[in-house]
Amino acid sequence: MILPLILATASLLAATQASALSCLRPDPATAFQRAADASEEYVVLNGTFTFDETAMPGDVTPDGPEAPPAHVPATFSGNYLTADGFVETYEGPLTLAPVCAGPWCGSLDAPADMLAFALLQDGAMTVEISPCYDMVFTDPSREALMKVVSCMQGGDCSPLE
Repeated sequence: MILPLILATASLLAATQASALSCLRPDPATAFQRAADASEEYVVLNGTFTFDETAMPGDVTPDGPEAPPAHVPATFSGNYLTADGFVETYEGPLTLAPVCAGPWCGSLDAPADMLAFALLQDGAMTVEISPCYDMVFTDPSREALMKVVSCMQGGDCSPLE
């Protein structure tokens, strides 16, 4: 009687799928290409985002959130990308939009120094924070920033190694 119980338990455990979020390695050049290919308009920002981090969802919620996370008002202070590089300054409001995929949610600590691709709609900017962090890059390296400038100038836009 114990052997059938052990076999039944083992087969049940083997049939259970492990659940994990699978993301490609985030890359600024790939994000640039995605934004450039989109029908929407994006602004590439590099600087400090200040916001109430308690308004962000946790990175992982056991059963996923009951409703989509609320947008988080933020203030940005830094530069935006032009053909000449990150030379133009901007300081002002924008919205952070955390996104969840099942139990995994995009979330940030405040303040956040980031390279971010902000969707521009009706004069307002929104930065989507996905659980794969594919359009935001905290503490970007000089190499990452130079790669995005190269992309903007029509130069090498291959993913970083």
